[in-house]
Amino acid sequence: MDRYSHIALAEGLLKVCDENTNMAYLSVIPLIDGEPSFLHRLHCHPLVKGKLLMDCALNVFGAKNCIPPKVSEDTYEFKRLNQEKEDLTNTFVAATNKNPKEMAFQAGYGALLSIISHSYFDTYNNAVQAFAPYESYCAGQYDMWSKVDYFNYRIKWYEQTAPEVRKKVLAEDFWNVKFTAEEMVKGLIHRIAALTQPQVKEESIKEVEKVLGVNNIPFNKEVERFYIQLENAVQKYLVESVQ
Repeated sequence: MDRYSHIALAEGLLKVCDENTNMAYLSVIPLIDGEPSFLHRLHCHPLVKGKLLMDCALNVFGAKNCIPPKVSEDTYEFKRLNQEKEDLTNTFVAATNKNPKEMAFQAGYGALLSIISHSYFDTYNNAVQAFAPYESYCAGQYDMWSKVDYFNYRIKWYEQTAPEVRKKVLAEDFWNVKFTAEEMVKGLIHRIAALTQPQVKEESIKEVEKVLGVNNIPFNKEVERFYIQLENAVQKYLVESVQ
């Protein structure tokens, strides 16, 4: 998914849980694994990387109302975020028309939701190994891909119809709900698991929940219903736009 669609949809998710929408830019930081090319969509897209990416971003872009956690400057994620800082800052300004100082954020489930939403929305354009290192199986919109020209639909979507698609999705009524960011993170893990083939083991899901700190809260079926409505809307308008 293009970065501005990532940001717009992440902003929608953050509004649902009354979190600071400035954090929507965090939804594009998993893109840093594009260099070197052999790590692309492999190193920063697994869900378990969400917490580390958040900690690195707090150090690079600034922490709001909290002390940035200590992160080794030798980590791949920290070095790559610093290398891409200017580009990510330009993306934030272009998407929000706000001062880069507004990129500072508070650690928490809102920031985590924005970051891991990247892998969720990437399932529309590529298969994602979201449950690595526990399982290598891929999450993807397999049903949708059977309805489009798989090798060419991205060209029209990325180059022409992405703004129209996200505008229509964000205009849907299903956004008029309220959940906690913690519930939204847990629900997102389960939806990505549902989109993974072959089926993800329950133990793998629980490991990811534990790493992201949502293993002790109940699963909210209404959150699942919200995500399914969101997926159906993205699929509907995306397919229509590339026919």
